[in-house]
Amino acid sequence: NPTRNPLVWKAPCYLITDGQSSGWRQMNAIHDLLEDNAGDIRAHVILVGRPEDKNLAVSRLRLDSALTPVNALVRVDVAVRNWGRAEARDVKVSIAVDDDPPMDQVNIDAIPAGDEKSVALFAKLKSEGYHSITAKIDADHMPADDSRTVAAHAVKNVRVLLVDGDTGAEPRDSEIYFLRHALRPVPPVEWDDYHIQLVAKSPTELESVRFDDFNAVITANVTD
Repeated sequence: NPTRNPLVWKAPCYLITDGQSSGWRQMNAIHDLLEDNAGDIRAHVILVGRPEDKNLAVSRLRLDSALTPVNALVRVDVAVRNWGRAEARDVKVSIAVDDDPPMDQVNIDAIPAGDEKSVALFAKLKSEGYHSITAKIDADHMPADDSRTVAAHAVKNVRVLLVDGDTGAEPRDSEIYFLRHALRPVPPVEWDDYHIQLVAKSPTELESVRFDDFNAVITANVTD
C-alpha cells in the first residue's frame, strides 16, 4: 500500500518481450518515459526466446498466365527472400494444389543475405472451378511467411468470337488471320482440344449470333 510509506514505495513494472524490432519502434520514447518516472516506477525488462538471425520467406507467388485451363500445366513464379544475415543454401521450394501433396519442387542452391531469388514451378488443375495454389519452403521460427497462396479459376474452355471486318482475297489477307494463330498457337490437329475455342463471323452474320455464348468478342477492322 503506497499510502503507508510513499517515500520508499515504487511500482514494479515487468516487461516481457522477445525483443523484435517491430515492437520497439518507439524505443527513444519508451526510454524517456522510464527515465522521467524512475522515481515512481521500477522497470524490469525480461527477454524471452533466443536471438534469431535466420529467416526465409516466400515473398512472391504469381501465375504467369491469365488463363488456367483444366489439365494443362500452369507456370507459377515463386520468389524467396533471405531476410537473414548469412547466406542460405539448398532452399527447397514446393508447390501444391488445394490439399493435395506437392506437385512440383525445385532447390535453390544459394540465396545471399538480403537477396531474393525466383524459380518457375508448374501446377495442374484437374477440375473446373476455383482452386488454391500454395508455394512452401521448409518451416523456420517464423512460419507465417514460409508459405503463400493464390486462388486460380480453372476453365475447361474459353469461347472467343472473332468478327472479321475484311476477309480479303486470300486467307492471309483476312483481318483475323494472324490473330487466329496468336490465340491458338498449336498445330491444326490440336485445335479442337485447345482450351481457346474460336468462332469467326463477318459483320453481316452478327444478327444471328448470341453474344452470351462467348467469353470475349474481338472486332477486327469492323467499320459499321
